[in-house]
Amino acid sequence: MTRRLFAVALLPRGSLESCIDGLRCLLDDPRRGDLPSHLTLVPPIDLDEARAAQLPDVLARAARSVEPFELTLGPAASFAPRTSTLHLAVGGALEPLSRLRDALRAEPLDRPDEHDFVPHVTLLQRADPDQVRAGLGLLSSTLPAWQVSSLTLLERLRPESGPVWHPVAEEPLGGPRVVGRGGVELHLRSGSVLAPSVAELTGWTWPPLLPAGGATLVTTAELAGEPGVVVGAALGRADAQGAVLDHVVVVTEHRGEGVARQVVGEWCRAAVERGAGVVAARPSAHPAAGPDAGDPGAFLAGSGFTPIDATTWCRRVGPLGEVGSPG
Repeated sequence: MTRRLFAVALLPRGSLESCIDGLRCLLDDPRRGDLPSHLTLVPPIDLDEARAAQLPDVLARAARSVEPFELTLGPAASFAPRTSTLHLAVGGALEPLSRLRDALRAEPLDRPDEHDFVPHVTLLQRADPDQVRAGLGLLSSTLPAWQVSSLTLLERLRPESGPVWHPVAEEPLGGPRVVGRGGVELHLRSGSVLAPSVAELTGWTWPPLLPAGGATLVTTAELAGEPGVVVGAALGRADAQGAVLDHVVVVTEHRGEGVARQVVGEWCRAAVERGAGVVAARPSAHPAAGPDAGDPGAFLAGSGFTPIDATTWCRRVGPLGEVGSPG
């Protein structure tokens, strides 16, 4: 019987992710290539296919139970001499962090703890004594505040390039945004994870280029009452330098219902939260978004975009930002 290895964690994004990755690089952490920076909530657990199928529901229920909260990272600490780690201590809103972890203590993830839970973000798993002493002395302050807004499921994948922990699902804390009440009610989620089910719907490559994270922005739409059934999605990149909306797709039977515009609107809203001021798009990337597959320009115009040349349309979503290349 096929078995799969999973873990549940909080993943920092954006400039905080880059900052932590930079510290891991300076420390020459050998796990940088196969393990994203993270705060573990559920350590690795081996599950058969039947139990693995329960994970999306468990993840969604846990995420809905807690609203977004703020953590602080730093200074550096270690579990030595018990284990020779070098990590960032975690402070801030520890009560919602504890409630989120408790909400995950449900089948198939409910397992007894081997050690007391001490939240931390590992920089170097096997540090020698000199590295521990140097790290404790150098990393004596806190990093920028961590706005925790989502919960991530990771799976140990084995591509040809070698084993890697890769995000396979992400749930927004507080639950998805609900739009269209009284009409076509949709549940919208935005994050950095391209789930396998969404890749299958859209024909996008999965697993995507590793490591995951960075500026990737994915928005999905599900019909109310049909959790897990994605009817529309948008994929692109967004950060403080700007945003590029690469692809929008809606399943055929739900075109013409306004799903695409709701997905694009949510994607642009999430881009603003990342600091983007301008969204760029190519009409050729969106032929399947609207009810008229032959007129992607009309779809973009109806979604607030205006053409700036023959190949690029833009939508200003904030006061600042630069137009990125749609590639």
